[in-house]
Amino acid sequence: MPSNVVITPSNIEQGPGFLWLNCQVPATGARLLIDQYGNPLGGAPRNIGATGGALTKLLTPKISEILAEQETGGIDAVLDSDSSEIDVTFEELTLANLRDTYGVGIFASGVDAGLPAGLQDYEELSHGGLQPVQQCCVAAISPRRSAPGKFIVSVLYNAYCTAPVKLPFEKAKPTTWAAKFKGLNVTSRPQGDKAGKIYRQV
Repeated sequence: MPSNVVITPSNIEQGPGFLWLNCQVPATGARLLIDQYGNPLGGAPRNIGATGGALTKLLTPKISEILAEQETGGIDAVLDSDSSEIDVTFEELTLANLRDTYGVGIFASGVDAGLPAGLQDYEELSHGGLQPVQQCCVAAISPRRSAPGKFIVSVLYNAYCTAPVKLPFEKAKPTTWAAKFKGLNVTSRPQGDKAGKIYRQV
């Protein structure tokens, strides 16, 4: 092994991620603020609860090569587009979670006297028909393995959920469903900081 290779185990991260919706969008040049427990500050953040498997942040630039007739390979590269998303599997079947993953439903709760006595409280998600797409600031926050009290924070400033809601009900397994929160660019923000940010406390 070359003598100038340095392996830093503290840079290897392993641990759970926690998904928060409806966070406060940080100002340009600022970060999404969190408290000492990794809870987002500002806005009306809502944690979605238990998740299954990895909470995954995807950053996907589409880069095209510039070609020249005189060369056999590319001579430069240019960014065509980029996308960012956070993928998660929901485990807690609440109507609030369904509302935020379906993205175009109407959530309500109340009491229905027509239901059996003592069982009249309900929550519901109605759907169907033309509606605005629900959008919010989404954050994935994970504690640092080798730095107790410090976190890695990934935020999408304005995201919507794109995956279909599939709810399998069966005896042998819990009902879970996958969701993809895709970031949109906030056009009023500067280049390089339109869709989101990832940072860690060091």
